[in-house]
Amino acid sequence: MKYALIYCPKQSLSVSGKMKKQVEGLFKKKNLDYNLYVASKENPVNTLSIIAIAEGCRTLVIVGGDRSLNLAVNAVLSQPESLQKEINIGIIPYGVINSFSRFWGLNDVSVEDCVDFIARGSIRKIDAGCIHYINKDDERCHRHFLNCINIGLSAHITRVRHNTRSLLFSRKLSFLVSTIILIFQRSVYKMKFALNHETVDGNFMTICIGNCTGYGQTPSAVPYNGMLDVSAVTITQLSGMVMGFYLLLTGKFLKHRNVQPYRTRKIVFSEVQSNAVSVDGAMINTPKGEFTIDIQKEVINFIVPYRKN
Repeated sequence: MKYALIYCPKQSLSVSGKMKKQVEGLFKKKNLDYNLYVASKENPVNTLSIIAIAEGCRTLVIVGGDRSLNLAVNAVLSQPESLQKEINIGIIPYGVINSFSRFWGLNDVSVEDCVDFIARGSIRKIDAGCIHYINKDDERCHRHFLNCINIGLSAHITRVRHNTRSLLFSRKLSFLVSTIILIFQRSVYKMKFALNHETVDGNFMTICIGNCTGYGQTPSAVPYNGMLDVSAVTITQLSGMVMGFYLLLTGKFLKHRNVQPYRTRKIVFSEVQSNAVSVDGAMINTPKGEFTIDIQKEVINFIVPYRKN
């Protein structure tokens, strides 16, 4: 078996390649046959994933975060269905939040353990969500996700974080600054959506549609039950937002009185006032008009941790 080791360098002042050397050393120690690919603006993860597949690699190992993993997933699901079934995906956490990795407990183990999990190859079929939309250029598009889609405030935080990262030279610092900037705006957006034979029409601060925990906003979601969890947030008062962040950090987000939870296989948005939509932490071209988000069951072969004795 040939592995594709796709390394995603962090954009910060402290980039040294230390992580790449460590992972490569562990792959060599275990005598794993691999091709190394280093992502860049010119050669992003999705392009490298397609190249790796064409070169015969059937296990893609992403050394990166949620956005990098998302690009790999979309590359795999762009292949013919027969080929999709042959490809496995694993991850070694190397992002800012690493929400999907955290769900599997990978953030709490060593890099050596992550490589060991990949070498042992414990595979589980998992679900992927998908957004279907028309972009501003009237092109029909779709984008898969493993973690979540955010609409409104959370997506705006992502946008501002991307814009400030080049100035602050730190992903974590830019995330903190962008959150502080936007939390005091307390904007609400008119949204209308349909799910489970119900139509919801109202003003929301943010909506999260999660295939997984959604950075704590859909804490009960799991990527293997064929369902999406939806959290629609209507908080407008600063005191309520402070409580909301406390519940978010403590895993009790759904207990907030201004959070409306749903579980569904499909949700259709007919009106969204916000112009910010993020998919697994990456901005997409703003959907034009109606758009649909649904679930595709067991379409990804994901390498999961085994229980250590």
